[in-house]
Amino acid sequence: MGFMCHLAIEKGLKAVIAKDGAIPPKIHTLARIAELAGLADSLTDEQKMLLAELQPLNIEARYPSNKDEVVKLLNGKYCKELITRTEEFLQWIKLQL
Repeated sequence: MGFMCHLAIEKGLKAVIAKDGAIPPKIHTLARIAELAGLADSLTDEQKMLLAELQPLNIEARYPSNKDEVVKLLNGKYCKELITRTEEFLQWIKLQL
């Protein structure tokens, strides 16, 4: 679930880069993609915190060395909160397009 939230934000940020015809980079670091999209300075502290929370979830999903620790973190309450925050962030990204 955290991986999917990461992907949603990643693709949204890459859409901002691509809107003028640029080819988005083949990277997965959300903070760096936000910089390349020209949005890093516009992010709120809450948005920056979400990017920081999602980043390790992407790494663990792709390279599961600490899978059990990640699974414990992703309980129902936290997942619902993460989805809500991701949806809010995506709405903000759409405003940037």
